[in-house]
Amino acid sequence: MAGQKRGRIAALYIDTGTATPTWTKLGGRLDATFTIATDTIEATNADSGRWKEYIEGDTSGTINGSFHYLPDDDGQTALMAAKIAGESVSVQWVPVDEASGKTYTAEAIITSLAQAAPQGDLQNTSFDLQLSGAITEGTKTA
Repeated sequence: MAGQKRGRIAALYIDTGTATPTWTKLGGRLDATFTIATDTIEATNADSGRWKEYIEGDTSGTINGSFHYLPDDDGQTALMAAKIAGESVSVQWVPVDEASGKTYTAEAIITSLAQAAPQGDLQNTSFDLQLSGAITEGTKTA
């Protein structure tokens, strides 16, 4: 389906499988940002004139956001267990969580998980994931 999409139809999945991937949705998501960034390397030399020149450097990615804390959510439980164990995780960002939608899959280091329990409001958890290695583009199969 073409056109603009609501943010709420995006999803983040974590691999909870052992031998083969089992994609488990991270429930209660409030927001998330998937970023791919490329470093630049200055290549200015005496022949550049007064303008600096750059070439493309290394590329990396991050995913960060927040979710309502749901103690029985399998995705949240897996994310917290991996952080406590100091393990990286496989994650899949799905901008449009529909059959045949695009997917972006990568290994990720959980750089932070922060739980907030404000008086008179819902508990929330914010997260930061540093993607490591290549990001693979694919198509959702289920």
